[in-house]
Amino acid sequence: NFLLLDEPTNHLDIASQEVLQSALEAFNGTILLVTHDRYLVDRLASQIWELRQDGDGPRLEIFKGPYQEYLAARASKPA
Repeated sequence: NFLLLDEPTNHLDIASQEVLQSALEAFNGTILLVTHDRYLVDRLASQIWELRQDGDGPRLEIFKGPYQEYLAARASKPA
């Protein structure tokens, strides 16, 4: 029960995106979603994995929570 999706909504019209979103919401397993579709992330994500480049090389930051909480936490971080 694992789906790995890379930009699944890129070439879909709005009606098809809504059908896909409903199907993914009903999916009972784990979804690893790579996307720029913020609306889809907002609807589905329970964790955000962010890849960042810093002075030591690439780093993975995991935020456990929905997308809106991630955005708020990121906005409150000092630059």
